[in-house]
Amino acid sequence: MPSTKTIYDFTVKDAEGHDVSLDKYKGKVVLIVNVASKCGLTSSNYAELKELLDKYAEKGFVIAAFPCNQFGGQEPACEVDIRNFVKDTFKFEPDLYAKINVNGSNADPLFVFLKNEQGGTFFDAIKWNFTKFLIDASGRPTTEADFFRILFAVERSQGHGLLLFASVMWCAATTIVRKGFQWSFASFIKTTLANILSYKYPFLPSVAMSSTKTIYDFTVKDIEGHDVSLDKYKGKVVLIVNVASKCGLTGSNYAELKELLDKYSSKGLIIAAFPCNQFGGEEPACEVDIRNFVKDTFKFEPDLYAKIDVNGSNADPLYVFLKNEQGGTFFDAVKWNFTKFLIDANGRPVKRYAPTTSPKSIEKDIETLLEGKTL
Repeated sequence: MPSTKTIYDFTVKDAEGHDVSLDKYKGKVVLIVNVASKCGLTSSNYAELKELLDKYAEKGFVIAAFPCNQFGGQEPACEVDIRNFVKDTFKFEPDLYAKINVNGSNADPLFVFLKNEQGGTFFDAIKWNFTKFLIDASGRPTTEADFFRILFAVERSQGHGLLLFASVMWCAATTIVRKGFQWSFASFIKTTLANILSYKYPFLPSVAMSSTKTIYDFTVKDIEGHDVSLDKYKGKVVLIVNVASKCGLTGSNYAELKELLDKYSSKGLIIAAFPCNQFGGEEPACEVDIRNFVKDTFKFEPDLYAKIDVNGSNADPLYVFLKNEQGGTFFDAVKWNFTKFLIDANGRPVKRYAPTTSPKSIEKDIETLLEGKTL
């Protein structure tokens, strides 16, 4: 339930690291935005935010910008460089604060409050850069307008209401098809709308139908940069994991993955680990350092590959395939470090597990596949 708090109850850090009480905004209308400098949404958002501020600042409007590097590592710079970039490129000077996390266990208390007050579509976590919270003159969050909703609203205002309807049907059809129902109309909706939506919004999660491919059709890079064909895993059960060294899930996942490998490697289990720095910048090291960290700290030696992207336009083709074959909850994008894909002995992805699913809890599924059975 909404609380009796307001944003005036919170203190944040400015770009120089000094405490700033948000009660400075009493009587103001505030737009709070998590920003990033290297996002596909950066230019359009900064340009239009500047227009709003220029038009309404004298009437009591404020824009409070909070840099965040949790989405695709798209805000890597320090606060001073961010401020200079925004000022020099867009002639825009919002109230810029210190870089924060907006999701996860280290989320800034202000954003915890904002999400509690104005929950998002399907779930409350911030979905991407440039999510916006509008605060009234009493310090109360009044609405959350994430970028999906803004774009659909724009389309509708331009006479493309069908696209808004299509997006809803796309979600429904995805669920129907993924649940295994043989409904040709659902398949038709799914494939047709995938083309429409991906053309209009290439950042939307993929909804492609399952293919006849296997992981054996893919080649990846090892940590030395050499090509490795995954057909080396023919006949093996493989657990594919996107890993990170500085995540809150690192210790428990590596420890339990080691236990699984120790117990089942002789029976044909492989763990293929792909470092990824897209979630909170929690895998900053080079591959050699990652390998040494995992080996020295956990006595664990998975098949470690080169660092990759798992989401976005530069996502590794293997992960595009995995997400298409085993879609996630609500959308297919990998949500965080230590998402797990279980591959059967024929190279087919058969199950996907959330980052918070412990490796031990999937032991029975691994045993089932190693015994030659299906899930």
